[in-house]
Amino acid sequence: MCWIWIGVLLAMVSAIKPAMAAESEKPLDQLPRIKSLPDPFLLPDGQRITSPDQWPSQRRHLQDLALAYEYGNPPAPCAVKAEETGSKTLDSGATEKQMLLHVGPEGQIAVHLVLTIPKTSRPHPVIVKGDLCWGRVKEDIVSEVIRRGYMLAEFDRTDFAPDKNNAPGGVRPLYPDADWGTIAAWAWGFGRVNDYLLTRDDVDASKLINTGHSRGGKAALLAGALDTRVALTVPNGSGCGGAGCYRDQAPKSEDIAAILKNFPYWFKSDFHQFIGHVDRLPIDQHELRALVAPRALLTTDSVDDLWANPPGTEQTYLAAREVFEFLGAGNKIGIHYRHGKHDQNEEDFAALLDFADHVLLGKSVMTQFDRLPYPTWPLARNWDAPLNLKPKLVMDIWPGTAPGEKGNIGAEMIQPMKPGEKPVERITNVTKPTISFYPAPKDHNTGASIVICPGGGYSILAWDLEGEEIAKWLNSIGVNGIILKYRVPKRPDEPRYVPPLQDAQRALSLVRSHAQEWNLDPHRIGMLGFSAGGHLAAAASTNFDKRAYETIDAVDQVSCRPDFAVLIYPAYLTGEDNKGLAPEIRVTAQTPPTFLVQTEDDPVKVECSVNMFMALRQAKVPAELHAYTTGGHGYGLRPSDHPVSEWPQRCADWLKSRGLLDQQTESGK
Repeated sequence: MCWIWIGVLLAMVSAIKPAMAAESEKPLDQLPRIKSLPDPFLLPDGQRITSPDQWPSQRRHLQDLALAYEYGNPPAPCAVKAEETGSKTLDSGATEKQMLLHVGPEGQIAVHLVLTIPKTSRPHPVIVKGDLCWGRVKEDIVSEVIRRGYMLAEFDRTDFAPDKNNAPGGVRPLYPDADWGTIAAWAWGFGRVNDYLLTRDDVDASKLINTGHSRGGKAALLAGALDTRVALTVPNGSGCGGAGCYRDQAPKSEDIAAILKNFPYWFKSDFHQFIGHVDRLPIDQHELRALVAPRALLTTDSVDDLWANPPGTEQTYLAAREVFEFLGAGNKIGIHYRHGKHDQNEEDFAALLDFADHVLLGKSVMTQFDRLPYPTWPLARNWDAPLNLKPKLVMDIWPGTAPGEKGNIGAEMIQPMKPGEKPVERITNVTKPTISFYPAPKDHNTGASIVICPGGGYSILAWDLEGEEIAKWLNSIGVNGIILKYRVPKRPDEPRYVPPLQDAQRALSLVRSHAQEWNLDPHRIGMLGFSAGGHLAAAASTNFDKRAYETIDAVDQVSCRPDFAVLIYPAYLTGEDNKGLAPEIRVTAQTPPTFLVQTEDDPVKVECSVNMFMALRQAKVPAELHAYTTGGHGYGLRPSDHPVSEWPQRCADWLKSRGLLDQQTESGK
């Protein structure tokens, strides 16, 4: 029999600490009504976060709210004593160890733990699952976990706290001053198991994964939210009180009244006050998910598991994703749905392992983790993440005065917003074109790049809506964003598109000429445009054989052909009577592959995209058209109730299918 003592020093540095609330818990009638999902970027003083540097403080505030109003405050960590009670070698060569962990004051609580360890000697990523009370994980799942090189640690969370109201035993009676529910006790238990595992030489301390199913998933999510040592958190079918949503309840789903009727002991003792008053709850579960950021988070669920509120889980995912992307970790949050009953089955574990392989081991996987089964479900929030992007560099396109400029346009300016106008930053009087370079985060930079052309009728540039917000999204999928500030408004002596086309051609050559310096793949430089910017991107894609200006220097000897094009509600592409294409749009077999999006109710006419698609098809150029019924014009990435809001996911799928999101190879540098 082997004993291991994990001393008080280790317990003191555990990441789960008692929450010392930064503010007093307020009575229900003093809490404001918040109909939509609360804004996680809203500071206590009513201002909003403007920089990721402010997130650690805001995270502590949100953690205080979650514990103060919903789960209760766990006590400080305690010492853990580990006892090995048995060991055997499996047919696969893996080792199975039976353990008892003694925790709590004077080690009064004995916790059963089973370790299944691959036969390789290197430190392993470890999956920690607290559902041993329901039996062992199925053998075929265990075999796959081991085959992939992961250790599996199964413990019985009910040893930490019985799953029955007012039942004797567990740690809660040992800490009478802690006002915590059973879910918090189970989450605290995850922390103590993690304390032990991180002392083992065969555990990779940087790759700790917590998972659980249903009520175990609720505990795993809270544990991952509180314990910053956990690299990946994977709640499965966790529903109400887990990854589900209190404010957005689908039909037949468990709500706060139902869960507290059956399991009042899971939560803080006064949580019942929010029955019928969830709009006064200061938080919702998207903020619990946001506490995991920027570490990795995957939720796995079944669309048939209605009680677990799968549409509400999608809404908390979408809201939490705003935080992950704000922190530059958009690639570290995922969601996976399947069909079937309420359990954690082979498909759920396959998704967990694929996501872990991808985000922890850097492997390429085929599974997609952003498939949304409810694209028409109304958005449950009325806010987006604050823009925090700053370009790495801003570069003039031309070495001197742009071709044909006469200095009679006036000073560049941001137009004042008129009453009733959409909140958009509108730049006009551009005489000195630039490119602003927003590199993707180093840990998932594919090397692919896109020159972004904001729209605005060739009169203004919708700089944030169709520029900065697009660069942020591209960065989240590993693509470098380069915003083109082209000349507007229309020059009186030129066709409206000619000066912008000159700027676009020069910009493409300039970016490609800096590819090695900026670590870009020179063969994966595309162009994305909106409205008039879509026309500009189409013109650049079909006029690269002849420059619209006299060459100036060596930059102009570099190709100005985009390698692909993305046209979102493009304008001005049609000829007279909406038949055929405008004469400047010269589609040939050399036109780059193109992705198009437009709606039938777009005032600039859906025929712009339809005619372009038909011309590309006739020229045998790969193209993909997404035509939606409603959505209008000028929506950018901003969410709406219209299905067209899913276009970024479809575009990312298209980019991936063409190999444009593959990791950059040495030859591509």
